[in-house]
Amino acid sequence: MALDNEAARKARAQGLRATIESLTHPIAKNTKAVRNEHTPAPKSLRDLIHDKMRQLDRKDDQ
Repeated sequence: MALDNEAARKARAQGLRATIESLTHPIAKNTKAVRNEHTPAPKSLRDLIHDKMRQLDRKDDQ
């Protein structure tokens, strides 16, 4: 009985490790590849704020 419990515990641990790896590794690789190939680097918060202010200024001018 003790051997069965130990084997079951090891199998669960291995399954959890495999699940975590499958969830994390492809996501990290794919998002990095997609960002490098298709989209520009993310803008800084300062740039986003400046863009929004310019957008609002244009609306005020119209």
